[in-house]
Amino acid sequence: IYRQLSELARSRTTGSGAIPVTESLNEVQNLLLGRHHATGRAMEAFYVLTQLAERIRMEILVLTDERKRLDYPELNEVLRHAAIVLRGISVALYRGRPPQAAEEALAGFENAVRAFDEKCRAGSGTTNARHIADARALGLGGQLRTAVRNSNYAGSVGEERALLTDAKLPRSLQPGEPLGILRANLSWSSVAFRHAVRCMICLVVAESIAQFADLPQGYWMPMTTAIVLKPEFGNTLSFGLLRTIGTFLGAIVATAVVHLGLSGPLELVALIGIFYFAFRRLVTVHYGIAVSLLTAVVVLLLSLEGVQPGQAIFDRGLNTLLGSCLAMVTYMIWPTWERGRERTMIADMLAAYSAYFMAVLSHDQTQCDEARVTARYRCTNVIGSLERLRSEPNNVERVKRAESIFATALLYTRAALAFEAAMDDHEDKGILKNPQVALLGKRIGQAMAELAAAFRADRPPVLEADLRSDYRSLKNELEQAGLASDPLAMSFLDVSDRMITSINTLNYILTPKPVAAQNTVTEAEPDARAGV
Repeated sequence: IYRQLSELARSRTTGSGAIPVTESLNEVQNLLLGRHHATGRAMEAFYVLTQLAERIRMEILVLTDERKRLDYPELNEVLRHAAIVLRGISVALYRGRPPQAAEEALAGFENAVRAFDEKCRAGSGTTNARHIADARALGLGGQLRTAVRNSNYAGSVGEERALLTDAKLPRSLQPGEPLGILRANLSWSSVAFRHAVRCMICLVVAESIAQFADLPQGYWMPMTTAIVLKPEFGNTLSFGLLRTIGTFLGAIVATAVVHLGLSGPLELVALIGIFYFAFRRLVTVHYGIAVSLLTAVVVLLLSLEGVQPGQAIFDRGLNTLLGSCLAMVTYMIWPTWERGRERTMIADMLAAYSAYFMAVLSHDQTQCDEARVTARYRCTNVIGSLERLRSEPNNVERVKRAESIFATALLYTRAALAFEAAMDDHEDKGILKNPQVALLGKRIGQAMAELAAAFRADRPPVLEADLRSDYRSLKNELEQAGLASDPLAMSFLDVSDRMITSINTLNYILTPKPVAAQNTVTEAEPDARAGV
């Protein structure tokens, strides 16, 4: 996709036809968000890169449309350097290496944008066209910077680089810090905590039944309950049915083995090896088949100790059936349906991220700690919600949208964590008293809060401030005042750039799009997109 985007930017400077990036984007979205898709930090980077690719494509198309009204050589330079950056991202993704070439090309792109910005401010031509093209060039810069950063974290090697980057932060500020996540989820409002309580109660009941009824091999009942009971309905139902059916199929296999007279020690050991090897190969492919093989292994192992296969089969079958039924009944009594609930949880997470960043700007450590804990358990709730949502029927589109929002929002909070760490490293925080810095920080926090409110109310977001223009004005002001080299100022510019890109991408995801405009770009779109 990024190679095609590079070719798109390059071809548009020469006036040749456009590359059909849309088809490739659809294929990648189906791949990343399809059934049985992977999760993790690297996948989050891929989600973000996919969202950015769609926005970068639109920015390029809008800029090339404006070329018809603005005969500025500087605009061609912007597109040419954008093509170089995109090509560098493409090569880095293909080779699984850091995007060093793309990072170096960003400097040339920034110079081209700066020259184009000056030309738009002082040049001739339609004022509206100059305003739109300038805004789109600035927006494209933010998206390219975010794409370069995320391409460094994509893939398995990129995930290792991400972990190394996080390890440089203080332990309390690391996104995946285990004790911090545990502490944040010790609350009844945490979905993970509520499921832990449900699982605890269910296990106590299972063990009590096994002890009270004096069930032979009774440990199988609580073990089955622990395996079958999941946070989501779909997995609980499927695991329960597959485990029960697989157990009885395994019992049939073991019975057939005994019936055929294969009861010698060497024969049993050979069969155990074959069944166990097959179990290990199939456990991640089909749980029911794997359980049937494992049941056969258990029965044959017990037969080596003198336990009659018929008795072992009955004991395991009875305990498995009771444990599976208990887990499914428990879920029916205390269900967790996610369709529609994910909206509230994601909105709560976005609001918590906004509150956390505002707390960071307030310099109040107590408030920062409390806001960080809240943001963490809100994030954990969303992760659990997405897991449950995936297992429920007819939720494909909901999952795709929620995954995109979640991955994009993480860019915001990780930038906030990085800025808090930067503040801890510098005693002189005078730059934060700058009115323009304080204003931009406040507007960034308010924008995220507006996105949270809009998503909660299921309405289009309304972002009053043009954050990208505010960012550019602040950057120019700091450069003119000689403060751009201040370490904390540089950190603020970096994190605000990342946050603005995250906010604009979320705004794009949450804004309803006309059906006719989802796959095509029309002449009327540049004016409509000017505020994105």
